[in-house]
Amino acid sequence: MIEDYRRFYRTYLRDYAAHLWDRAKAHGMEVPPVANIHGFTNSSGGRTFPIGLSQLVEVMEMDGMVSATDVYPLFIGEGNFHQLVMVNEMTSALQNPQQPLFSIEFQSGGNQDFSGVQSSFYDLHSRLCISCGMRAINHYLFFAGENDPILSPVKRHDWGPPVRKDGTLRRHYHRYAKLSRVLTAYGVDLVRSRPKTVATIGFLLDDFMTEVNNTFTRPATDILTHQREVVLFDFLARGLALTHRPFDALELTRAPLDVTQTPVLFVMMDKQCDAATQQKLAEYVRQGGSLILAGRMCEETFDHTPCTILRDAIGIQGIISQPPFTPASIRAFAYHDVPVSFLETYSGDLDEVFATSDDGQPVGFINQVGQGRVLVFGAELPADTLDDLDILHQMANRMGCPPLFTLSGWADVRLSEGDNGSFLFINNYQDDPIETIVTSAGVPLFGGHALSLPARRGFILPLEWQPRPGILIHYVTSEIIEVHEEGARLTIKTEPAEFFAEVSLTGYRCDDSLIVQQADRQRLKLYGRNGFIELTGIK
Repeated sequence: MIEDYRRFYRTYLRDYAAHLWDRAKAHGMEVPPVANIHGFTNSSGGRTFPIGLSQLVEVMEMDGMVSATDVYPLFIGEGNFHQLVMVNEMTSALQNPQQPLFSIEFQSGGNQDFSGVQSSFYDLHSRLCISCGMRAINHYLFFAGENDPILSPVKRHDWGPPVRKDGTLRRHYHRYAKLSRVLTAYGVDLVRSRPKTVATIGFLLDDFMTEVNNTFTRPATDILTHQREVVLFDFLARGLALTHRPFDALELTRAPLDVTQTPVLFVMMDKQCDAATQQKLAEYVRQGGSLILAGRMCEETFDHTPCTILRDAIGIQGIISQPPFTPASIRAFAYHDVPVSFLETYSGDLDEVFATSDDGQPVGFINQVGQGRVLVFGAELPADTLDDLDILHQMANRMGCPPLFTLSGWADVRLSEGDNGSFLFINNYQDDPIETIVTSAGVPLFGGHALSLPARRGFILPLEWQPRPGILIHYVTSEIIEVHEEGARLTIKTEPAEFFAEVSLTGYRCDDSLIVQQADRQRLKLYGRNGFIELTGIK
């Protein structure tokens, strides 16, 4: 009965949205409607957001409907940025593929006078979401004001936005102007670039269909909530994000599984999964996919009909599951006494066992299935320590999913690629400055120069970017904040002022004081401390 109501509620919201849309069009509305997706909470952060996606999925699927997120993280750091990435990717997986990722309530308030919120949050959060492909942002609320008494009995509406009611500015206002200068400098080349990913997280939207409960359904909901928060968000998503493996997402019941498009797939699995999805995952592996399953092996459908299609395809002959929420410890790779919960062990013809229980029973293994491989990990742990993070790292390496980047000092790094160049997003969420050398595929980027980021700052740095015909910027170690052209002179301004750069020029010459090495007539290595590169056209 509860599941029937949850599914009915999706249809009810779709019908209600259609009614509102019809009424709006009848009164002259010609713009597309926007579905505002709720679900972000202060206690669980982004881990509850997919409940809103589950409720509104049939609204999102309406022809012509624009979907947009409603997010209020309040802070951003190494402990929660992966939740924000996962929220964006799950939304992208379900929205109209013709629209860009959009946030209609993107937090700009919450920074009341003398509050504990850091002004750096708004800049870092914006940069993170842009690096994930977000191309439309409504900074809500940007101005303080007053509520109409018809709408609210509370007249004052001042939730710490950048602009106070009297027009004076709070400190975080100035971050917006600085970021806007950067986005303007890179222009359409950044807008049209697309994030590069190396992995995909598959999810079941029905795992988040848990908003209505009673005494009988609460235990099952508590289990499922634990699994999706610990396994899906804080092990898989956090582990991939922290180890520099950018990922996208797909909903397993709605999206096709094409090995050429999705070579590596990470999935949180629990006891229920419908037969069609089990079959889809089994075929995906047989056709050459690399499938990583974490959690508990599915053994029935959502209506509790026994179904072992995936288990049988993998070659599991027996499963022993410990009671939920029972503390245990395992050995995984070289790590001993790893604390876990929801432990289950497996028997069968297992090719490689990499994790075992205290009594030596297989907990994690890899099997060859057809042309592909599957990794099963039957324990739950968040990626909270370096040991736990390395378990995920080694699992990914074993399944042919190396990091996109390695860094000498940790920072959050993501790459967007475009026809006219690429852009590396790097964020330092820490309260201390860092210096780090970024390497990709064994090759140091930025000429091997270290990137220096102040505390709680982010940069967008160009790679092989052509801002004008005849000018190719191979790299710059400082962010470009302006490209100004006046007559034959082109000035590229940077922040910080000190930078290393490498450029190739055709029809332009560079100020000799910046040139430290000339590889050939066109390719130059530069160093500057005054915050600009000045180029002059040659007739």
